[in-house]
Amino acid sequence: MDESIDNIANPPSIGSLARMLAINEYKLKAGFKQLYGATIYEYFRKLRMEKAVSFLSGDLSIGEIATQLGYKSQRGFTDFFTEYSAMTPSKWKKSNKRV
Repeated sequence: MDESIDNIANPPSIGSLARMLAINEYKLKAGFKQLYGATIYEYFRKLRMEKAVSFLSGDLSIGEIATQLGYKSQRGFTDFFTEYSAMTPSKWKKSNKRV
C-alpha cells in the first residue's frame, strides 16, 4: 500500500490493490472502511488534498501542482481543491503565504 501512496499521480485501481493483497474487492473495501473510517476513494482524496496543501506552501505554480497530483488539467485540480477546502488554490496560496 505504501507504493500507492507515494505514487499519488497514478494510484493503483481497487482491483489491483485487492490482487496485491490477495483478497477480493468487497473484503478490501469493507476492511479499509472499518480500519480507516473512510472509503478508499475518500482516503485517497484526503491524501491528495494534504499533498496539494504541501505543494501550495512551496514555489510550484498551480498548473505544476495539478500535474504532480495527476490531474489532466489545472481546472480539474482547482475544482477538486475548491470543493474540498471551499477556497481556490490561488486564494489559499495567497492567504497562507510565508512572510
